[in-house]
Amino acid sequence: FPPAVNVPYAIPDPNVIRRAVGYAISIKGGLKVRNPDFVSACRSAAEAQLSARRAEDGVVVLIDTKGGDLTVPPKRKGSGTLDPTDSQCLRAAFELKQAGFGDVRYVKRGLPGAVDVAGMPYESEKWGRFLNWLDDTGQGERRRLLMYSRLLPDPTNLPGVVGQLAVFAAIGLAYYDVGGVGTWAATNVPGACSLLPVCL
Repeated sequence: FPPAVNVPYAIPDPNVIRRAVGYAISIKGGLKVRNPDFVSACRSAAEAQLSARRAEDGVVVLIDTKGGDLTVPPKRKGSGTLDPTDSQCLRAAFELKQAGFGDVRYVKRGLPGAVDVAGMPYESEKWGRFLNWLDDTGQGERRRLLMYSRLLPDPTNLPGVVGQLAVFAAIGLAYYDVGGVGTWAATNVPGACSLLPVCL
């Protein structure tokens, strides 16, 4: 959203091995950690916008994909439950308030609320033309699905996709005993007989 400034709250894990785990399971950009420079980067970005005032005196509006909501009670029903009271922008807002920023706001329904409810324009360096084409051809629902569920292809997802395809291919070859793969697995892989038909 021009002239908004992107200050990420989560950044790729500096530990290459942990980040690679994220690549292996197709997490865009690998596993992430909290940006230790988030508050100072926000302060620098605000100072660049406010020439005559302190950064802490400006209005900071935070947005992420989820948005969050502080007007409802938290949901604590297990790991598969979406908790509207927990999001990166709410965590970021808490840190900025602790750092002395006076007027910190968040977009309640996140990016979907800003784009599809409030009608704010958006830009996408990689996929902007494609996303606009989807809207222009009456496929807005598909555009929303791709944008907000992070299904748009990204090069960092490729290792995970290739790795998962290799695992499923190996399981398929073993299950149907193609080229004796199942027979070999039944003899050499502990527990393989619990799912391979060649052991029956």
